[in-house]
Amino acid sequence: MTAPKRHDASARRREAGRLLQEIAAEVAALLACQGFRRGSLYRWRHRCGRSGCHCAAGVRHEHWVLSVPGGGKLVKAYIGVDDLDRVRRQVEAYRRFRRARRRLRQAEARLEEVLERLGEALAAARPP
Repeated sequence: MTAPKRHDASARRREAGRLLQEIAAEVAALLACQGFRRGSLYRWRHRCGRSGCHCAAGVRHEHWVLSVPGGGKLVKAYIGVDDLDRVRRQVEAYRRFRRARRRLRQAEARLEEVLERLGEALAAARPP
């Protein structure tokens, strides 16, 4: 393996600066997230089991359900039509929060690698 050259240190500094800007943007995105709700929102269609009900003929009952992990189980809550848009926005806000958090962790890991290579380049640039 060849020793890193002096210009490698300059390139690593530029890359570290770019990553720091990326990290600052992700932190700002995380701080902007508010009013979110954890869970998955989905439409649940089911049959109630009563023989005289319309669902026995094939037209199923339909409800919106928010499924949230809690205590080792999935807790399901019915969401009324009046609350549906608000809950949908809150669930999507939580997804945006998680994506920003994942991107932040990835950028931090890349920064750690760049700083390690920067240290190697600086150490190799100095004569013994």
